[in-house]
Amino acid sequence: MGVTILEQPDQFALTKGGRTSYVFSGNARTLLVGTKAVSSVGFGGPVADGDIVHLFWKGRSLQLIARDTPTEPHEFPTGNGDPTYITGILPYFRDYYPIEEDFIVHDAGFQLIFTARQPGPTYNLAPRTQGTIVVANPTAGVDPVKRERYSVYVQVYCQKIGSSDFKRIWDGPLEFDDQDQTRIDLSGTLHSELEADLPYWNAVQPKLCTASARAYYIRYGEAWGEPANIGRLTQHTTKYAYWGGLPYELKGKVQLIDLIRPSADAPEQDRALRLGPSTRYVRVDEPQYLSFLALRGEITFSFLEVTMTFDDDSTRTRIDLLPGLSIPAYAKAVFPTGVDELGLRLNTPQGRLLKEYTVQLKNAFGYWSKKYRYIVDYRQQPYVRYLAYVNSFGAIDTVKTHGKGSLELDVFHDQAEQYLPANYELSDGQFVEYNTAVQQRLEVATGWQNEPVLRLFHDFYRSRQRWHLLPNRQFPIGLLSKSIKQKKDGDTTFAHKFEIVYLFQDEFLHQGELTDGDVLPPPGTQVAGNVSVQPAETVFARDNTVPEVARTLTPGDVNNWNQAFGWGNHSLAGYLTQQTASTLFATKGHAHSFNDLTHKPGLDGIAALGAETGRKLGMAGLIIFKRKTNG
Repeated sequence: MGVTILEQPDQFALTKGGRTSYVFSGNARTLLVGTKAVSSVGFGGPVADGDIVHLFWKGRSLQLIARDTPTEPHEFPTGNGDPTYITGILPYFRDYYPIEEDFIVHDAGFQLIFTARQPGPTYNLAPRTQGTIVVANPTAGVDPVKRERYSVYVQVYCQKIGSSDFKRIWDGPLEFDDQDQTRIDLSGTLHSELEADLPYWNAVQPKLCTASARAYYIRYGEAWGEPANIGRLTQHTTKYAYWGGLPYELKGKVQLIDLIRPSADAPEQDRALRLGPSTRYVRVDEPQYLSFLALRGEITFSFLEVTMTFDDDSTRTRIDLLPGLSIPAYAKAVFPTGVDELGLRLNTPQGRLLKEYTVQLKNAFGYWSKKYRYIVDYRQQPYVRYLAYVNSFGAIDTVKTHGKGSLELDVFHDQAEQYLPANYELSDGQFVEYNTAVQQRLEVATGWQNEPVLRLFHDFYRSRQRWHLLPNRQFPIGLLSKSIKQKKDGDTTFAHKFEIVYLFQDEFLHQGELTDGDVLPPPGTQVAGNVSVQPAETVFARDNTVPEVARTLTPGDVNNWNQAFGWGNHSLAGYLTQQTASTLFATKGHAHSFNDLTHKPGLDGIAALGAETGRKLGMAGLIIFKRKTNG
């Protein structure tokens, strides 16, 4: 076969990851190489001033004139025509641009040889004899025989959803360029053929993703002519495409398998198809999902190992919270991992509080994924909303907002003027409305968040599929905001605000959308009988009247306090206190007099001792203790 593949996609690639291109090379465009013309200019004797060499090829005529003293580019020296003379005039013919462009010229005895640079009869020098100068064409040029519109014919086959069969999704010839190469990028074709997989929204069980992860292959062969003549086709190896893509700075540079495998330390533990860190803070009713790829082969009877940690640091591990699932080789699966989705509150012991939990994919042969940690967030947050979206890896993911938003209704209708007969009724009106509907719009504020958390919203904004998650309902939403303010330099608090709209319109309402029960009268309304309106009672899960210091008290602290109280009042037990000590001991700044020191037990003779010490030191003027006497 004359077609080879120079470049091919990765075995596993994202559809918009920049690594789904084939480069083909063809080497059978030319059936006959062709012949290069060889002509000669011979000199049978002396060449005099004014002799002309006539050359004619490719429809053009060129005259070179012999001169005793050549000065023009088309002039060459006269001479006797012997081989030495031929060697001397060679540069005048070889380096002359009109000749050099099409011929390689060299000397051979009594003649100059002109060899065409390209094959074909257009390079044959027309034979001509003028005096002693003879132009001949001993070897005629022959055109090469090439295939017109030489191409590679390509067929692209993609696996059907939920089936092992394949269907053809594209075919056509790709014409080779002048270097006999051509390229095809299957990113657009595969991306439009694949679609995002959604989880079982209202059923707590894992699911195989057969729409966003599919195998494909190509068949290719030579083609030429118009209409195309197609030769034998060859089937290339099977590849695997996954719905998703990479940003501009990484497109074409990173393999999908490198994004999944976390590190050389644990190459058997793959990452899930999720952006951001492996630790998240989640609320008890917040939906969470993890999607995995089985790039290392089939994962038979896989399950999630969930390890719960409670407020007393005790743990409990469960592997039966979700049904088991066998993931075929190179396939994709999604698992729900939220607190309520896994039923973790029901598995929390009485009197304990779930503090955090970890999730890891495994089977009987070991762990297949790294460990993902969820810390349960019990903070009281108003206006919490959960939003789901298809992330850049083609997997379902969620974000939450807890800022105060606002709702609006967009009203749509068309109007047409109607015919009014004579004596028409005023209630008929001049115009009629039709196609009347309302569409819900919602402005959402994220609330103050950490900047790394808000970066995850970038993926939410660029997603093409989003949902507002409500209890047992999932409303498709679109992003209306064209500009979202992120932050200013120097900001220390961060929040986003954006506007979404439900991607459907309602032409009718039903009873389920209205609130049941009695409607309270507006303020100030006078009604018959007694109306008793009881205010709503708010019950807080956390008693804010309890001081923070009292929340850490233990029974042991109380026992110690009771024991110390039983010892009684220490101030009445005769212990030395600051007040009683001041009568016994002098303070640091007190100056003692001689009377303070004399007539005290153990201090008799202290004055004589001071005087004796002064005499021994030769310090007559030093009087340590001075006694005042009369005179």
